[in-house]
Amino acid sequence: YSSNLIITPSNGFRHVCNIVLLYSQACLLQNLRYMKFNVLLLLIPLFLFSCSGTSKVDGIRTYKTRDTIFTNKVIPQAIRAAAVEALSHYPELSETEIEFKFEDEIVNSFMQAQPKISTLFRSKKKRGYIIKITREMEIDSVAIPVEEIPYEVLLGWLGHELGHISDYSKKNGANMVWFGFTYLCFDKSKVKAERRADIEALKHGMADEIIATKNFILANTSLPEVYKDKIRKYYISPEQVLELVKEMEEEHNDDKAELTKAQDSLLPVH
Repeated sequence: YSSNLIITPSNGFRHVCNIVLLYSQACLLQNLRYMKFNVLLLLIPLFLFSCSGTSKVDGIRTYKTRDTIFTNKVIPQAIRAAAVEALSHYPELSETEIEFKFEDEIVNSFMQAQPKISTLFRSKKKRGYIIKITREMEIDSVAIPVEEIPYEVLLGWLGHELGHISDYSKKNGANMVWFGFTYLCFDKSKVKAERRADIEALKHGMADEIIATKNFILANTSLPEVYKDKIRKYYISPEQVLELVKEMEEEHNDDKAELTKAQDSLLPVH
């Protein structure tokens, strides 16, 4: 397989995954046993590109919430308030480089979080990410700008994408490329990834926003049924969100009870 593809920081991760997919399919025709080995061999030039690449972006700013200072962020004015509020739920991403970027169109998605290819093989703390956002959503044949979507719904969308980044930040570069390959090839991997992102958002206190986003999509008769089917297939349902939140609250209460019991046992006996 040959390609005239030029890999850039903005589109690189998607193209790398496509290259890995094509190459691995060729390997499958030869010998399934060596597929992963060949994919890992392909990572060598990507590693060299990552080490020599740059992730500099114009417009990097620092944002301060009540509890946290967020650095290395690029956020368009139109979604700044919602993005900063969503970030406030993820204090561990305070120094992570994240660029929120408008796109005219994203295939089969409204938002999409990816690592920047030029930083893919750097240390986890130095890796950069991009959250692509469609400028408009079409409802009733009318293009609605993203900033006019209900605020809580937008928060839920952003919280989900930040959940992806929180998940990605735990993987090294080779694991990220392998993850991209399995995400493209296997529905089971895609389901796991999307549900992990939802669960990350729930753990970070965004249950109401996640539910609002899902209800907005599934109850909106004007959105394409194909898109809603995708949400039903790969993502946690609003009912499952409520069950998970209940389980998390019960676990939290059990932990608090155990902590209180342990603290009481340390009190002096009079």
